[in-house]
Amino acid sequence: MAIDAKHASVLALDIAGYTDPGHEEPKKPWRVVILAGHSLDYPLPEAVPMMLTAARYWWLSGLHVEIYLDLATQEIIEREANNGWDLLLFYGHGNEHGQLQLANGEWLDAGFLDQQAWRTLKAALIFACYGKKFAEQLPCPWMAFDVPIARDDPWGFIAAWIKALANKGLQEATASAQKDIATQTDSTYLSHVFVHQLSNERIPVGQPKLSRLCAAVQLERCYFQKEFHLAHGVRYEAGDDPFVGRKKELSHLFTLSTPYGGGARQRLVWIDGGPGMGKSALLRQLATQVSENHFFAADDSLYILHLDCAVLTDVAGLQEKMLRELSRLLGWQSPAGDPEELCRRLAQGRGYHLWILDDVTYITERPSGGESGRQESVGAFLQRLLQAAHQAALVVQLLVSSRRPADVAYAHAWETLSLDTLAHAEAMQLAQKLLKGRMPFGSSEYQGAQEIYTFTRGTTGLYRRSLILALNSAGKYAGYAKRLKKYGSKMTSTGGPMELAQRMIQFEWNELAGLTKKYGFEFQKFLSILHPLAVRVGQFTVEQLIAWFGSLFRQAGRDEPLDLLYQEGVDKLVWLGFLGSPDGSIYAVPANQRLSLESIQDKSIQLPDTIPWDGIHVAVAHAMEYAWQKDLNGFLQAFAELEQEYTPHAHQSIQAAAALLNALRFRADQVAELGQPEQSLTWYDSVLDTYDTLPARMNRENGALVEVVAKTLFNKGVTLGELGRSEEELAVYEEVVTRYHDRQELGLVKQVAQALVNKGVTLGELGRNEEELAIYEEVITRYRDRQELGFAEQVAQALFNKGVRLGRLGRSEEELAVYEEVIKRYHDRQELGFVERVVQALFNKGVRLGQLGRSEEELAVYEEVIKRYHDRQELGLVKRVAQALFNKGVALGELGRSEEELAVFEEVIKRYQNRQEPVIVEIVEHAKKFMAFLSKQGGNVQSVATE
Repeated sequence: MAIDAKHASVLALDIAGYTDPGHEEPKKPWRVVILAGHSLDYPLPEAVPMMLTAARYWWLSGLHVEIYLDLATQEIIEREANNGWDLLLFYGHGNEHGQLQLANGEWLDAGFLDQQAWRTLKAALIFACYGKKFAEQLPCPWMAFDVPIARDDPWGFIAAWIKALANKGLQEATASAQKDIATQTDSTYLSHVFVHQLSNERIPVGQPKLSRLCAAVQLERCYFQKEFHLAHGVRYEAGDDPFVGRKKELSHLFTLSTPYGGGARQRLVWIDGGPGMGKSALLRQLATQVSENHFFAADDSLYILHLDCAVLTDVAGLQEKMLRELSRLLGWQSPAGDPEELCRRLAQGRGYHLWILDDVTYITERPSGGESGRQESVGAFLQRLLQAAHQAALVVQLLVSSRRPADVAYAHAWETLSLDTLAHAEAMQLAQKLLKGRMPFGSSEYQGAQEIYTFTRGTTGLYRRSLILALNSAGKYAGYAKRLKKYGSKMTSTGGPMELAQRMIQFEWNELAGLTKKYGFEFQKFLSILHPLAVRVGQFTVEQLIAWFGSLFRQAGRDEPLDLLYQEGVDKLVWLGFLGSPDGSIYAVPANQRLSLESIQDKSIQLPDTIPWDGIHVAVAHAMEYAWQKDLNGFLQAFAELEQEYTPHAHQSIQAAAALLNALRFRADQVAELGQPEQSLTWYDSVLDTYDTLPARMNRENGALVEVVAKTLFNKGVTLGELGRSEEELAVYEEVVTRYHDRQELGLVKQVAQALVNKGVTLGELGRNEEELAIYEEVITRYRDRQELGFAEQVAQALFNKGVRLGRLGRSEEELAVYEEVIKRYHDRQELGFVERVVQALFNKGVRLGQLGRSEEELAVYEEVIKRYHDRQELGLVKRVAQALFNKGVALGELGRSEEELAVFEEVIKRYQNRQEPVIVEIVEHAKKFMAFLSKQGGNVQSVATE
C-alpha cells in the first residue's frame, strides 16, 4: 500500500516512539525508574504492591513517561543511572546510618555512585525508614518519607502527586498533593514527608510506556491491556512442574528493546549450554511471563514468534520457516521473500517483536567464505536479520539458543549467556516445590534429592525428570535415590554427557513400570519403539498414533477410550521430557533425547507400513549428534542406516527421492566439515550415483531432483578447489553450466550463476586472466537485470573480482572505474553481502589511488569508509574500518601532516586495543610500532594494501 507524505510523516513519528503533538516538536518521555529494595522471595509485604500500584498511577496519568520496574541492586542502579533516568522511586528499608537496603541484603550509601549520575535526576523519591537521612546525601532534588512503609498513606500521597503532575510542575504538584490528602490522613504521617529543592519542571503530556518489568514481579492483567499475538502457542509450565532459579538470567532477558533512550532498538542474545541445562525451559518461561505481563502501550501490539529449530539443518530452511510463520502470525496473504522484505513490510505498521529461535545447534551450513558460494552460516543470517531490522527501525529482541557457543565472528556484536547447572539451593528448591505438600521436605527427602542431583551431575533436565519419576513411581525421593545408587557406581563415572544420558535412561526405563500400572499406558513398550518411529515419521499426533498402533500400548485389563489413554500417556512423556510438543497437539523427540532413546529401542518390533517416511530431517539431526561429537564413524553409520531405510521409498516417490538426495548431499558437506575432504568427494559421487539409479518412470528431470544434483556438483567443485585440484574443479563447474544453462527454475539459474563466478575465480588462480575476465563479463551481462537477491550478489561479486584482476594486470584506470560502478550500483543496498562488496571496493580504490600518488583522493576514500561503517559490528567491516583508519595515517604522513598522522595511529590503538581477533590485533601492533618509530625518528610507513 502506498503511503502519502502526510502518513509517512506520522509513520516516522510512530517508529521513533513519539506521540504526534500537532505542530509542536515531539518531546522525549521522562524516564521513571521504580525499584524495590527487597528480595522477591522474602519481600516486605507492602514494597512490591506499592511499586506496582505506583506504576499503575503513572500509567493512568496521561503523562509522557517511560516506566522501568526492577529490584534494587548496585548493578541495576548503576545501569539505570548511566542510561539517564529522570525520576527514581525507591521502596524499601532504611537504617539510622542513612543507608538503604538492597534486594540482595546489602546496604547502599548514596555516595557509592558517581555524584554526576545522581545529578541527572529531576527528583528522587525515597519511601523508607530514615529516608531523609539517605536523601540528604544526594546532590539532586528529593522527596523522602521518613517513616516505615505504610500500606495506605504513601499510596494516597503518590496517587495525588502523580495526578497533580498532569497540570502542574514538580514543586506545585507536591504542595497540591500534601494539601489534598491533609484531611484524609494522620497529620503525623505528613510531618514525616520531606521535600528538598524540587523544581517546577513539567512532565510532557502523552502516551506512557511500560518498558521493563522485573522478571519475578507479576503484574495484574487489567492494569496494562494491549493486543498480544503469539505464533506456535508457547506451552506454559504444568501446574505441578514449577520453574525455579535463573532469576539473574530472566532479569537480564527482560530488559527488552525499546524505541527510547540511548540503547539499540534491536537486541540479540545467544544462549548456550550443554544438553539438558534448561535452555528451552528458560525461553519458555520468558515467553510465558512476557505474554502474561503486558510490557507496551495499549495501541502497540507485541508479537512473539517461538520456533523449535532442532530439526532444521540449514540456514535456507531456517529462513523459510521463520518468514512463513511470521507472515502467518501477522495475517499476511503471502510470506515475505527475505528478511529485508520482511522488515520493510513490518516497518509500515506498529508493534514490538520478540523472536525466539530455540536450538539452532544443527544448523551447520558452512559459511560462504567470500567467493566459495557456500550458504551463509547461521551467524551471518542472524546478523543480516538484525541489520534489516535496524534499517527498518523495528523494535526487535532476538533470542537464540544452541549447545554451541556463538560464532566467534559475531559473538562480540551480540550478548551471550551461558547456562550451567542449577545452584544446589535452587535444585533443592525445585525438589521441595514438586512435593506440593504431599509430604514434608524433611531430612530424608532432602538427602534423597541431593543424591539424585549428584548422580545426574546437576544436569537440569535429567535431575528434573528423575524427581518427577521418583514422585510418580515411588512417591518419594529417598527410595528412588536408594535404587539409583544400587544401580551402580558407574553412574558417577567421568564419561561424557551422552554416556550419562544413556545410562540414566536405561535406569529410568525400568522405573516407568510404576507409571504403567498407574495410568494404564505401556510407557516402556512405547519408548522402546520411539526412536525408530521418530526417525521414520519425524513428528506425529495422538490421532496418528491411534491409527497406526490401535490398542498396542494399552495395559491389559484397562478399557479407557483410546484417545484419552494416548493423550494422557504422551502428555506424561512430554512432562517428563522424553517427548517435546511446541503447541500441545504435535509431538516429536527432542534433539537431546535421540541418542539416549536409541540405547533402549527394541529392534524386533516392526513399525506398521502405514507410517509415512517423513522423518528424514529428524534422521539427519540424529546423525548430527555424532558430527557434533566429532564421531565420523558414528555419523556415517547413521547415514548408512538412513540411506538403507529411504532408498526403497525414493524409488517410488519424487518427494522421497528429493529428500534422500538432499540428505546424502548434506552428508558429503559435513564429512568435508569434519576434516575429510577426500572422503567427501566419494559421498558427492554417491549422491550422483543414487540419482542415476532412480527409475526412468520417475521423471528424473523433475526440478526438485535436478536442483539437488546441481547443488551436489557445485559443492563437489568447491571441495576439489580446496584440495588444489583446479582443473577438475573447472570441469565440474563447466558441467553445471552446460547441463543447466537453459533451465528456467530459479534455484537452477542461481546455481549456474554461482558456478560461473567460481569458474572465473579458478581461471584467475590458474593464470588464465583473459578467460577469467570474459567469464565475469558473461555473468554481468547475463544477470545484471535480474532483481532477485541471489543474482544481484553474483553480479556484485563478478564486478568486484573483475576490478581486482584489472588491478593485478596493471590496468589501474579500468580497475578504478569498475570499483566506482560497484559503489554506485550497490551503495544503498543493506544486505551484508552487498555492504561488504561496497566497502571492499572503496578500500581497494583508496589503496590504488595511493599507489598512483593521488593522496588527497585516497584520504577522501578512507574517510568515506570510516564515516559510513564506523559503527558496524560485523568482523569483516570492523577490519576494513581499522585498515582504512591505519592507511589514513599513512597517507597523512606521505603528505607531511605528521601531527595528524600520529593522532590517527593513536585513534587506531584506542579504538581497537581491546579487540582479540588476530587481524585487528596485528593492525594495532603496527600502529604502536609506527607511532614509536615516528615519534623518535620520523619517516614513512607502508599502507595495508588488500584486494
